[in-house]
Amino acid sequence: MHRDELKVFSELAPGQNKNVSDRLAEQLKDKIVSGELHSGYVFPNENELCALLKVGRGTLREAYKVLNTMGYVSRTKNGTRVNDVKEIAAKGSFNASVEFSNYCELIEFVLVLEAETAALAAKKASHEELREIETELELCDKYLRDLPTLRQCNRRFHDKVRLAAQNHLMTSAMAASLYIFEKQVIMRLYREHPGTREFMIRAVNQHHELYEKLCQHDSEGAKRIARAHMLASVERLHEMGLRPQWILS
Repeated sequence: MHRDELKVFSELAPGQNKNVSDRLAEQLKDKIVSGELHSGYVFPNENELCALLKVGRGTLREAYKVLNTMGYVSRTKNGTRVNDVKEIAAKGSFNASVEFSNYCELIEFVLVLEAETAALAAKKASHEELREIETELELCDKYLRDLPTLRQCNRRFHDKVRLAAQNHLMTSAMAASLYIFEKQVIMRLYREHPGTREFMIRAVNQHHELYEKLCQHDSEGAKRIARAHMLASVERLHEMGLRPQWILS
């Protein structure tokens, strides 16, 4: 085993509060996503790696099994190899594809899916679901000047809209991508920064516009506003200098 490999694997320490194989799989996944274990990398001999990690072969193989199921690695007679991004996408491992997506891909995906979800919600939302969305909207108004609380209200508002689409596949896809989107975009918007208050007022006004379209069952209007709302968040991030600028068509 090379010195660089020793450094990568010696940093791993399966914890005691979680199944050891699951914990190891999670840590190896992080190394793959970060690029420390690059596409095409073949893991060292099992006995050698087990000795370094101080785990049994059964534990290591269970971790490999988890990673294989998630699409991060392939197991062959010649060893366990890290898959490249195209292989992961081809195998249909959506969560892994989200982890590996670049910033532009993520934004494009969220813009499309959020807009289509809002359009479906406008068609399908029940009276009870609309009332739940209205309740979250009222909380957004109430906590407009309390940024930490507003962020939670904003999340719940959008969650309610997505659930009103009544499409479990779309809801699941959004949940997988929004974890990354929230870290990359949303959380950074809720900082005290020149123009933040004005931006939040405009954002909540867009919530009201979207809610009106949902109540009117105007799917095209809901789609247009949802896309504009998400795009405004990305553009605001660029204005704050937190991400490089590019044009989104």
